[in-house]
Amino acid sequence: MSVLDILLTTLIPAAALVVGSVVATVRSPGPRVRSAVQHFAAGVVLAAIAVELIPSLQEDTGTWTLILGFALGVAAMFAVKSYAVRKGRATDTGKGALLGAVAVDLFVDGLLVGAAFSAGPREGLIVTIALTLEVGFLGLAVTLSLARAGKPPRAILVTSLVLALLVLAGSLAGACVLAAIESKAVHGGIVAFGASALLYLVTEELLVEAHEEEDVPWVSAALFLGFLGILLLERLM
Repeated sequence: MSVLDILLTTLIPAAALVVGSVVATVRSPGPRVRSAVQHFAAGVVLAAIAVELIPSLQEDTGTWTLILGFALGVAAMFAVKSYAVRKGRATDTGKGALLGAVAVDLFVDGLLVGAAFSAGPREGLIVTIALTLEVGFLGLAVTLSLARAGKPPRAILVTSLVLALLVLAGSLAGACVLAAIESKAVHGGIVAFGASALLYLVTEELLVEAHEEEDVPWVSAALFLGFLGILLLERLM
């Protein structure tokens, strides 16, 4: 796909962030609904990693490239977490994404869209769907955090729009780099980076926050529903 096509596709998760923010401003969902959405999004992202990214890595990526890309992805996400802790701009629960960390996360998410499309159009579409759910929830979570901090709706909306632009900026950066560099090693390294970053987002953010609420079977089942949904979608495509 061309850089323009990838950028246009990334408008979907960027729009989801703004929609999530607007929904949270108009009517905040209950804790169990939020937890179910987090579980579902986690299942979708895990399936995208397992079904689309890992097979691509196994086929086209050298061992040392895989190790380096994966390690850099993990290191980058730990650096984001460390930055968030140092800044101390936490949500009212003391957990979850800080605004600075969310901004970096969203840029990385956009980068992952570009990386996924380097593995193939289908892989890119699946990852875009997965990240749309995750980014939509982040928009909702950030809005709730800012609202509790006393920020007015207009300031919250402006913040959401800026965060949405970061998704597009990340996608543009990833697409341009991948278009300029033909090396399979570089492409494989970026996909490995993206896979580890997504894995971190699931295990250390989405599921951690989802389990802040009391476990209920139907809420936990949403994870498996999200995973199954991607498996079925992959068959249809």
